[in-house]
Amino acid sequence: MQFKRNFSPTITIAVLATSGMVMAIMQTMFIPLLAQIPDILNCTADNASWLITATLISSVVAIPTMSRLADMYGKRKMMLISIGVMVVGSLVGALSENLGVLIFARALQGFAIALIPLGMSIMRDLIPPERLASGVAFMSGSMGVGSAIGLPFGGIIFESLGWHWIFWVSVITGSLCGLAIFAVVPESKVRAGGSFDVRGAVLISVALTAFLLGVTKGSHWGWLSPGILTCWALTLAVMLYWFPFELKSGHPIIDLRTSAQKAVLLTNIASLLVGFAMYANMLSSTQFLEMPEESGYGFGFSVSHAGLLILPASLSMVIMAPVAARITNVYGPKITFILGGVFLGFGYVIRMFFMDTPLQVMIGAIVVSLGTMTSMSAAPNIIMRSVPITETASSNGLNNVIRNVGMSISSATVAAFLTGMTIVVGDKIYPSESAFVSVYVAAGLCGFAGAVVALFLPAHLAKRNEALSSGTGALAREDPSLLTVTPHEFVINGTILDERGQPVGQAKVTYFTQAGQQIDFERTDHDGTYSIVLPEPGDYRVRIESEGKAAVESIVSATPHAALQKLTI
Repeated sequence: MQFKRNFSPTITIAVLATSGMVMAIMQTMFIPLLAQIPDILNCTADNASWLITATLISSVVAIPTMSRLADMYGKRKMMLISIGVMVVGSLVGALSENLGVLIFARALQGFAIALIPLGMSIMRDLIPPERLASGVAFMSGSMGVGSAIGLPFGGIIFESLGWHWIFWVSVITGSLCGLAIFAVVPESKVRAGGSFDVRGAVLISVALTAFLLGVTKGSHWGWLSPGILTCWALTLAVMLYWFPFELKSGHPIIDLRTSAQKAVLLTNIASLLVGFAMYANMLSSTQFLEMPEESGYGFGFSVSHAGLLILPASLSMVIMAPVAARITNVYGPKITFILGGVFLGFGYVIRMFFMDTPLQVMIGAIVVSLGTMTSMSAAPNIIMRSVPITETASSNGLNNVIRNVGMSISSATVAAFLTGMTIVVGDKIYPSESAFVSVYVAAGLCGFAGAVVALFLPAHLAKRNEALSSGTGALAREDPSLLTVTPHEFVINGTILDERGQPVGQAKVTYFTQAGQQIDFERTDHDGTYSIVLPEPGDYRVRIESEGKAAVESIVSATPHAALQKLTI
């Protein structure tokens, strides 16, 4: 697997991270406009809220599908398709003044967020090992940075140019990002075998849509209303069918056995908690600063002014990215995640007791943002050290879905506190100061809880696949000049047969170096086939584990052009 000699890891990281940030900015740019939409389009506030809900749901639903397709057909290809769908949606929105069409346009825009997990996964295939942690940190943090920047940026565009230009800016920046990725980022040659799990993709999309509708619309429709109860019932029914179906599927949209591994499962649980804590910071900070002075605690800032005051918190995440990457390289991603959760928790402790001046609010938001970046940079590094190399996109995609679910729950929780704990000033009703304190308590507890969950991650994560955690593999460590020609790895396909010559499904196949270092693993499909990524041609130890049988080990020779490997147990 050879690429052009002018491949630049630095430029690749910069293009991918910047594109991820631009896609995240698009997600939140419309939020400052939401209060004005009922007057602009002559609709109700509930109907206007669909402009946010549609993007949230489509982004979460698109990630599993686009991530699995990326593993199978190419990560750069799916990134370009995601951006293309977003640009089309932005163009539709820019040319329309109909609410229904705008909701459809916003749904198309949601596809863009899939670029973030895809970007992290293609970095694993392209970026030298010494640069991978920092690249992933910038890419993972781009969602938090972009989401925070989008709030003031959207307000400034609306006040200066009008709401249509929010869509036009997305058209222009999205097109530029797509061109940059096409020109700079090589396509990864790592491919997963098998066919696409259409039924599994449809079922998980239905379940996620129903769940997110229940979460986001509960405060509007009533938590015990027939519509919300139907959403919960549909989610439960679909998931009860989807779980056993995926376990039996030869090519699942989400590999539940891989997701159930200790390192992956605990990382996803911790990411749910971090997602909750992160989004609470974004939602509460600007709202607190915008509260009128007559509330007794607010500062009466405009949307754009409040957003600009919180902007340093976003920029602090960029500064923290290389620091978090350094911690990961030296101590491992487990320690990085724990430190991030502790930072998050202490940040909210600061916010609870120090919010009398805008400067205090800003400092609290910065500390929370530092913890957010630290945790978010560690999660994908843990995932990519713990899953089959041909499943990095889908596994990172699942982690992003779970983090987004945490953000959705956070949004509903913040809304519940701010609407349920109120004060009356004259003829107006405002959230009480204790409502914001309650938000900080809940988010702080989630930050600390994320750190506690991370404590139980495997201790050997710092060493797992250390020499083979990036596409350049072991070769680059022996010859540093190869770091500029990344990568050299290749995919080998094989079949596991029993003593009767019948294929063995759901067997775990693990390849090791001769010295015993694990390289990659995968479970066989129903037809006994598997795909393994290897760093270079040579002899490898292979262990095959199948239910009801003793593990079998053998030595195999692998080359990029070898025929299908057939192993018997």
